[in-house]
Amino acid sequence: MKRNNKMLFTSILTIAILLAPVASANGNDTEKIKELDFRLQKNVENYNMIVTDNNSSYEDVLICTDQLYQIIDELNNLGMDVESIQTSNVTIVSENKVLPATMSVRIVPLKEKSGHISATANESQLKKLNEISGQDMSVGEFMEEVFPDVQAKTPKDIVELDYKTKMVWPTPTLPAAKLFPKVKIEIPSHIAFAQSSLYANSAPEAEFSSTTFMFYPTPLTTVPYMKVLSYLYYPAGDEYIDAAIDEDTWCYSVEAEDSAIVEDTGYYCTVGSHYITFISGNPYKYVASNSGELYIDF
Repeated sequence: MKRNNKMLFTSILTIAILLAPVASANGNDTEKIKELDFRLQKNVENYNMIVTDNNSSYEDVLICTDQLYQIIDELNNLGMDVESIQTSNVTIVSENKVLPATMSVRIVPLKEKSGHISATANESQLKKLNEISGQDMSVGEFMEEVFPDVQAKTPKDIVELDYKTKMVWPTPTLPAAKLFPKVKIEIPSHIAFAQSSLYANSAPEAEFSSTTFMFYPTPLTTVPYMKVLSYLYYPAGDEYIDAAIDEDTWCYSVEAEDSAIVEDTGYYCTVGSHYITFISGNPYKYVASNSGELYIDF
């Protein structure tokens, strides 16, 4: 599930969703957009009720937003996107619990983003990744070794920050959370979440992904930069089987994902390295995520 431009919300009092004209859309597309508009309004009404209820949990909000991501995916496939406006203050429930604000949105034509870069590792890059795994280096040196093509397209200020930032290698043996497998990334003014997943519904093919997405002050709050690295790891062989990267500027979500054919029956896991710059000029905030081990048999 892609999360780039994937969250839609509206005010609990005013829902302002305007269907922009799509000159290239055929009749079927127009009807589909109208259908998505209807579904969207119902979902955002639910979202706004949740975020204004002091008894709501973070998981309550995230379950609702997952449903909205699906609608955004379908809109993006039809060449549509959304613009958002924050329509309330955040809800401060307690010292340790703040719910995001309500929002209004309108549907607009999808625009291409120049700052978004995605890539997957080829055979030689995977070999290099396994050779340098665990070494003391900067994020910039890692990018230079494993994803040089991505580094060449990354904004200069981010490349400079990468070389100033120590590479933190993920720890595949860390257990994944069972009830709330999302990792919080936060500063006083912002909260985002990170998560990794692994599926093998068509073994020996394994689908892995790691994602970062905003939560507070709103799930559509854009930040200067996000980078996520996702690795498919085979503990028995102490080996990275595949790797993917996704990065974007002025965004509210990124997701690195790929699929790979595994050669051995056994336990595998997805580990993610999540870097985010909440405020321009600040250093990265970093967390690691872990899908937990999945036994793949074929």
